Amino acid sequence: MEERAVPAPEPALIQPVRLPGEAPAPSRVLLVCTEPDVKLASSLVEADGGPRRLWLSQMLRGTFQGRELLVAGPVLGGPQAAMVLEKLIALGAREVVLLGWCGSLNPGLPAGSVLLPTLAWPGDGTSPHYLAPGELPAPHAALEARLRGQLGTLAAAGGLVWQAGPVWSLDAIYRETPSLLRRAEAAGARALDMELAAVLAVAAFRGMAAAGLLVVSDELFGGVWRNVSRSPEVARARELAARLALAGLTSLEDS
Repeated sequence: MEERAVPAPEPALIQPVRLPGEAPAPSRVLLVCTEPDVKLASSLVEADGGPRRLWLSQMLRGTFQGRELLVAGPVLGGPQAAMVLEKLIALGAREVVLLGWCGSLNPGLPAGSVLLPTLAWPGDGTSPHYLAPGELPAPHAALEARLRGQLGTLAAAGGLVWQAGPVWSLDAIYRETPSLLRRAEAAGARALDMELAAVLAVAAFRGMAAAGLLVVSDELFGGVWRNVSRSPEVARARELAARLALAGLTSLEDS
């Protein structure tokens, strides 16, 4: 993996560490935002024992397509996602795919479709602490390319509607105001989410590979919020996205 040239950060007083007696984590991690998708992704892997707790989340070790990995989550919002990821890195994680939901800002990206993020605008409170001034977190090129290839294959077969594009991350779900949406759209964002910028920023800061895959669970375009997260279309997209995320993660060569 390519090294990132950034100014030397000021050392923090608290560092993530592996404590005595803690088992190491596999190098590959599927970090899942929502509880329903934690259950879904866990059902798709061949589990090695039962889940273990990590603060408010759980970790399930297993294999997918013969490669060892860890399914971790749920992580709701940038702060929790960053804390869990920091700990997993301390335990040995080196590649991570974030599987989450997002609200679409684009009529061409309706609920039940999938967004492959190419960039994250840090509208949250966590990611700026990991970024150089003016830096925008982006996914690891090889991992994004794996996911893009699999999305393209599935779309060509008529199985999925998807787009690639920037995401605006924020951690104040009840402050998605019209002016904020206009600002996000002006920046080129296709959707809003709560975790991606933090995950990409932590991963880049710690020198690990990271990418994301977001299911469109609701629509924000047109000035009206339309929540269809429980619809059959979204349920189908969630299952496809979980399988794609696992396949993309396990097909990546070790960094």
